[in-house]
Amino acid sequence: MIRIRLVRVIAIFLMSAAMGCDAEGEPNKALVTAERVPNLPELSERLVLASKWDTLFILGDVNDSLVLNPSRLASHSNGVLVFDRGSQSLYRLTSEGALDWRTGREGGGPGEFRRVRCISTRGSKIFLFDSGNQRVSQYTSAGRLVNETMLAGYAGPECIVPLSDGRFILRTMDPEQPIVLVDQSGVLVRPIVLPWEGMSALHPLAAQFAVAGGGGERWVLAFYYGEGWFVYSGTEPTPVRAGYLERTKFPAVLTETEEGGVRSRIVSRPIDAIVSLAVDEERVHMLFGGESDEAGRWIDSFDLASGNYVGSALLPDDDYSALAVDGEVYYLISRDPFPQIIALTPAWPH
Repeated sequence: MIRIRLVRVIAIFLMSAAMGCDAEGEPNKALVTAERVPNLPELSERLVLASKWDTLFILGDVNDSLVLNPSRLASHSNGVLVFDRGSQSLYRLTSEGALDWRTGREGGGPGEFRRVRCISTRGSKIFLFDSGNQRVSQYTSAGRLVNETMLAGYAGPECIVPLSDGRFILRTMDPEQPIVLVDQSGVLVRPIVLPWEGMSALHPLAAQFAVAGGGGERWVLAFYYGEGWFVYSGTEPTPVRAGYLERTKFPAVLTETEEGGVRSRIVSRPIDAIVSLAVDEERVHMLFGGESDEAGRWIDSFDLASGNYVGSALLPDDDYSALAVDGEVYYLISRDPFPQIIALTPAWPH
């Protein structure tokens, strides 16, 4: 079974001297639960499009000097971009597993990295969001640094989606403004409208989500623990939304007011809905967690324009932590028995 990850944010502490105990000196407690997302399409049975695989390459072993601790993937022009936090470097691999180029090292100077949270692409442009250095770094398809945009002052920034006009969608951990529009110089333009009114009532621990774009104007917001995902076009939500094939619930959050502040925690360990999200110009691909016997092995694919379910691929193992898809090539990060980058393609017929 998949190694269900610990809660992405263990606890949120909101310190306020005005918030204390009740008259008895006991902590005040409140349990926050979530309503269902409305108007989600009916769930489908999985249509298995692939379950047998040909391996294009496997990179990474105890003697590998390139693949140390890969953490982020993005498909790119018949290849894959990899950020490796072991070497704090970005590199591009061809679909055969050959190294095309490599750049970066640990640090705060130009072209250096501290904590890269996501890789995004738009045409030939490559964008890395580095929360450690609080900036977006833009590279050419050949790995040359061309621009850096500072994003200082945002609460827990997580990932960006580049738009066609040079602005960015920024996903933050700010409960009041979880999605914002940022201009080319990193200045806040405005908050982004949430995809569903009830999302504002969710506790931030329950409402954790991923964002990913596919190179056009459309991008996806998908809940890690909740019930489904939503499509945006530029800065506005569209009517397109869909539920996961295994509907998972938003976790309940317990908030305790004690002397000196407030402590919030998820009541029981949540089940991951998505482990990793990949979006291209036509499809939304989700490495799904869930709690079935095949947890961590399903890649569920949907049509980006309509939200309609397309089909699923059943992976050979369940220890994957990141996904990128380029046509019929599936790039994955595996961590058993050591970090590896794997490229698979369906074996036809299966």
